[in-house]
Amino acid sequence: MTQALPKGVVRGKPCQVSPAVLYLCSEDSPNGIILQASGGQFSILKMCVTNSIDLGEEVEFEAFAEAAPNLLEDLPRN
Repeated sequence: MTQALPKGVVRGKPCQVSPAVLYLCSEDSPNGIILQASGGQFSILKMCVTNSIDLGEEVEFEAFAEAAPNLLEDLPRN
C-alpha cells in the first residue's frame, strides 16, 4: 500500500497500525466507521449524508449549479 508514495514520505511500520486493524476485526468494533492510523496516531474520520435532491437522469450543469446551495445548506456546521 505504500509503494506508490512519493520519495521522502515517511512510511509507518505495520506495528503502528496493526492494533487498529485487530480492533476493527473484533466483536467490540462498531460498524460504519473509518479509522485512520498513521505512525501510532489514530483518529476517526467523520462523514455525513445529507438529504438528496432529484434532478432527473438527464441533469445538466446549470440545473445542478442552481440546486447546489440547497445541498450545501444541509451540511452540519462545526
